[in-house]
Amino acid sequence: MVITLVPTLMLEEKRTKTLDALLVSPASAGQVVLGKALAGLFYALLGGGLFFALNWAHIIDWSLALVALVCCALFSIGLALVLGSFIRSQQHMALWMLPVMFVLAIPAFFSQEPNLAPGLKAVFSWLPTSALVRIFQFSMSSSAPLNQLLTNLAIVVVSTTLVFAVVVWKVRQSDR
Repeated sequence: MVITLVPTLMLEEKRTKTLDALLVSPASAGQVVLGKALAGLFYALLGGGLFFALNWAHIIDWSLALVALVCCALFSIGLALVLGSFIRSQQHMALWMLPVMFVLAIPAFFSQEPNLAPGLKAVFSWLPTSALVRIFQFSMSSSAPLNQLLTNLAIVVVSTTLVFAVVVWKVRQSDR
């Protein structure tokens, strides 16, 4: 939901020149990005709340489930902001959104497949969406291997940091 909503909001702000007004205001590029992120966070938490309402009986470690939700929300928001900062029209959004979703969603579904080729499985395991799926799985199991949990959290944190760095860079570029 966030990956489609936030780019649409950014595209609308570009069309109405609201983003230009924000960039000449006293707000820094980071503050502009933070404002967009907070709007996306509201919808991410709304979707996460629905996920928890539907799966409450399966969750064993609620603290880990909440960490997974926050990580998922932040990565989704960052990715949506990147897409929104590069997309220039509604047609571009339709063109680029589907491949990005496929590249991130399909590996997350198949990363745990036992019959998957070992090389492909290794590549899939380093994608942030696959790491997020494993973190959610750990929250629904009675034990989570600490080394695997920390590796998956590191993948998500590094990916999220890189995505937000690209967003801030792109907003600074458009400020010039």
